[in-house]
Amino acid sequence: MSIKIYFDMDGVLADFEQSAIKYRPRSADLNRPNEYLSDAQKAAKLEFYRKIEGTNFYGDLAVMPGAGEMIAAAKAVAGDNVFILTKIPKAANFITGALLTDANEQRRIAQQKIEWVLRHFGDYFSPDRIITVMDGTKGVLLRPTKTDILVDDRPDNIANWTGSGGTGILYTSAADTATELAGLKK
Repeated sequence: MSIKIYFDMDGVLADFEQSAIKYRPRSADLNRPNEYLSDAQKAAKLEFYRKIEGTNFYGDLAVMPGAGEMIAAAKAVAGDNVFILTKIPKAANFITGALLTDANEQRRIAQQKIEWVLRHFGDYFSPDRIITVMDGTKGVLLRPTKTDILVDDRPDNIANWTGSGGTGILYTSAADTATELAGLKK
């Protein structure tokens, strides 16, 4: 079986945290699953998503340092079987559960993410290698096997992926991830 490598975008290739600073209330923990947040933290997260709605937030994200080298390491291992697998946020009122981001906003964000990848990494990825998912966990949607590797910065996404049969690499830095990917070649 051939190896397939999937990169999360936000927090792995794109510097979500740095770009979020100007919109985010201090108490908003944007990378933590909602079930672990207090009501005040959920409200702060909601405020962040309200502020970025209608902007080009995802299209304007900075590139993470070392991202190109990390992708090159993945290509050395998996050839053309390297993909972007990015989730489109479904901003909801985390307290009441009411959906704030409609389908048009989700499509707009998906387009921003695709355009971002093509602008920054078009030499590596064609549009058919960019997968945007709207709902559910990445692992449930793709049904990975052991040779399907997800590089993601969120431990909960890695747990869902490995729980669905895939292999996960928790992103901590581009250099560490590139080293781990290079080790797969042996």
